[in-house]
Amino acid sequence: MINVVWFKRDLRWEDHQPLSEAIRSGLPTICFFSIEPDLVNSVHYSNRHWKFMLECIEELRAEFSTCNLPFYLLEGDVTTILDAIYEEHGPFRLLSHMETGIAVTYERDKKVKKWCRRHEIDWLEYQQQAVQRGRTNRKDWSRCWDRFMYAPIPIVVLSEMKVALLSKDTLEQFSPKLEVKAEHDDMQRGGRSAGLAYLHSFLRARHTNYSRHISKPAESRSSCSRLSPYLAWGAISIREVVQMTVNQMKNKSYKRNLANFKSRLHWHCHFIQKLESEPAIEFNNQNRAFDQIRNTLNHDCLARWKTGQTGIPLVDACMRCLNATGYINFRMRAMLVSFWTHHLMQPWQPAADHLSQQFLDFEPGIHFSQIQMQAGTVGYHTLRTYNPTKQAQEHDPKASFIKKWVPELSELNAHHAIEPWSLTPMEEMMYDFKLGTAYPEPICNIEAAGRYARDTLHKLKKSKRARQFAQKISDVHVNK
Repeated sequence: MINVVWFKRDLRWEDHQPLSEAIRSGLPTICFFSIEPDLVNSVHYSNRHWKFMLECIEELRAEFSTCNLPFYLLEGDVTTILDAIYEEHGPFRLLSHMETGIAVTYERDKKVKKWCRRHEIDWLEYQQQAVQRGRTNRKDWSRCWDRFMYAPIPIVVLSEMKVALLSKDTLEQFSPKLEVKAEHDDMQRGGRSAGLAYLHSFLRARHTNYSRHISKPAESRSSCSRLSPYLAWGAISIREVVQMTVNQMKNKSYKRNLANFKSRLHWHCHFIQKLESEPAIEFNNQNRAFDQIRNTLNHDCLARWKTGQTGIPLVDACMRCLNATGYINFRMRAMLVSFWTHHLMQPWQPAADHLSQQFLDFEPGIHFSQIQMQAGTVGYHTLRTYNPTKQAQEHDPKASFIKKWVPELSELNAHHAIEPWSLTPMEEMMYDFKLGTAYPEPICNIEAAGRYARDTLHKLKKSKRARQFAQKISDVHVNK
C-alpha cells in the first residue's frame, strides 16, 4: 500500500494536512500535480494563471529536491493518471485538500470519487480553509471559522517522507506540454517565497496605510497586502496569514489596519462558502427574479469595456491596468462590474468570464459571489451604482492613475482627464485634443444611465418574487 498526494490549488509544503498525514503514516508516497486539459481550455483561466502556477510548482519541486524527493508535474485527466498509478502500484490511499472551484473542477471531483468507489480506494479530503462541505445554513459558521484558523498548523517534515516512484513509461505518457508566454513586468511572480515576502513586508510596514489607501487605485497597489494570488493558488495558507496577523497585532500600534485586514480574511472564506453551498451561482442569477432583465449582450459594448475604450477614463484606466498587470483593488473591481451591469445594463456572465481571465488572483468562490453582489442579483444587499467620475474625483483626484494607463489624456489637466467631455471647443484647440479622435466619446451618459439602472433595479428588488428569493438566500448564506 502506498499514499498518493494529489496537489490542486494548494501549492506549498507547509500547513499541508494531506502531506502531513502521508508522512505520518510511514507509507511510501507519490506527490503529483496535473495540468488538466479541461482547465487549460476553460474560459476562466489564461496564460497568466498557468505561468504563476508553474512558478509555484518550480519552487515546490526545488524544495522537494533538497530532500532528494520527486514531485511529479504531469499533464492529463486526473482519473487517467490514477489509472496509471493503480496499474503500477495496485491499491493506494488518495489524499488531497477539498477544492471549491468552477464547474469543471466540481465535475472532475465527482468523476474522481466514482473512480475511487469503483477501485475501492480511500480518498481522504481535508479542509484547506474554513469552508465546510454539506452546509445548508450559516449557524455557528463564524465559530467554525475561528476553530479552523486558530488550530495548530500541521507539521510537515519532508525529509521523513518515504518515496514511491512513477515509471519512466508513465512519466512519458503524462509529460507536460503546456507552454506559457511572458507577461507584463508588473505581474506578480508565483511561489511560496514571493508570497511570504509580500506577507512579511505587509505586516512589518506596508499595512500602515492599508485603511487609508484601500480604495485608491494607485496607492492600494503597495498599501494592500497583495497576497490574494498566493492564497488563490495555495502557495501560502490562509491559516498562516491569520495567525501571523494576529501575532503582529500584539506588537503594533496600527492595530485598526490589521484588524480591518483580518476581517477581510474572514470574508474571504464567507464568499467561498457561498459557491460551495450553491455551485449554480457560477452561471445563474442567485435571485432568479432578476432573470427578466439584462438578457441581451451588446458585443460592441463588450469589446470596448474589455479593452478599456469606453470613453470613461477611470473605467478604461482600471481595465487597461488589470489587463496588463493582473491586479486592481477591490473598489475598482466593484466599479468595473457595476458600470458593466448597471450603466450599460449588460448581463454579468460575459464580464465574469473576462475578469476571471485577467485577475491573477481568480478565486471562483469570491469571484462569482462578488460579481453577483455588485450586479445586484443577490437581492438583499444594498444596490451600489458606482459613478466612475465621482470615484475618480475621490480616489484619483490628480488623475495620476488615469494618465498613467490612458496616456491619451496625459496632457490634460486633472479635471479634464477625469471628464474629457467637459472640454470646450476652445480648450480642445488649446490642448490639441479632439474627443472622439484622440480618445473615444463616452459610451453612455453616466448620470442618465445610472439613474435608469437604479430605478429599474430598485423596482425589481422590491417585487414580491425578488423579496421571496432574497429571504431564501438570506436563510442559507447569512451568518447566524
